[in-house]
Amino acid sequence: MRRFFQALAAFAAVACFQGTAQAVPLPPGGTVVLPTAVENGMLVGYMSIPFSFGSPTSASHVAGRLNEAVYLEAGGTYDFAYQVSVTGTGRKGNIASFSVGDFTGVTTDAAYTNGLMPFPTGNRGLATASRSVDGSTLFFTPTTPLTAGTTSYVALVRTNATSFDQFGSVTFVNSSTGGSFGIMNTFEPIAPVPEPLTLVLWGGSFAGIACVGAFRRRKANVSQA
Repeated sequence: MRRFFQALAAFAAVACFQGTAQAVPLPPGGTVVLPTAVENGMLVGYMSIPFSFGSPTSASHVAGRLNEAVYLEAGGTYDFAYQVSVTGTGRKGNIASFSVGDFTGVTTDAAYTNGLMPFPTGNRGLATASRSVDGSTLFFTPTTPLTAGTTSYVALVRTNATSFDQFGSVTFVNSSTGGSFGIMNTFEPIAPVPEPLTLVLWGGSFAGIACVGAFRRRKANVSQA
């Protein structure tokens, strides 16, 4: 009987862990396998932007919509969500990956979800996310390239930003042609500005380092004399 309750407790722990999966840290230069997560923030912005690249009769034609949203967490920071829906493609048209920017100067935790309001339900999973070395750009890769009739799951990005604007950009990559295309004026975080006290502490640290360096140089000169 004791073993039964131990097994039941272990099963419950696993179930709770799976139900409360969190986004994983995505530092500059990093790549992660995306876990699932739940968005608990308050919706403060949503856009569905149509796009169409290439002639409708060309083999590389791609058309669809970029759906994106911003959520305000209880602690005052913002989460960003992005989804790609493809409505039409030529024979060689697809979206093998998409990237969003600018995330310079903010922390990013990444995950994916599906069925998040007001996004349409996706039918194509997201496999991995990566971040450029300079931290500015996040890259998301669906499990297979998006073609006509497919909609990705929603990519979630949790940040430490306390404000945002609409001066970001999204770039799509076509794996068949190797070409890329993009749209502007998308949601992006604004890097937080250090508080005055932090700046003072930084200034004190730099001043201390400078004083130590000057003292060592002076000591060295005295020793040589």
